[in-house]
Amino acid sequence: MGTYAVYLDPIAERRLLRIAGETGRKIEDLIASAAEEGALGYFRHRSDDPGRPPQRREVA
Repeated sequence: MGTYAVYLDPIAERRLLRIAGETGRKIEDLIASAAEEGALGYFRHRSDDPGRPPQRREVA
């Protein structure tokens, strides 16, 4: 698993601080969740998603 540094504009940071306070989650967890959801959305309708195991082909 990689570690990444990201820039947050002040508005996004205030929003994340509020969400973190209300939910009891860490900001890092919220950022990781957002990145994962973005990647999942990108590959949702594609067959070449590197996060999915390759499909088995039936051999007759």
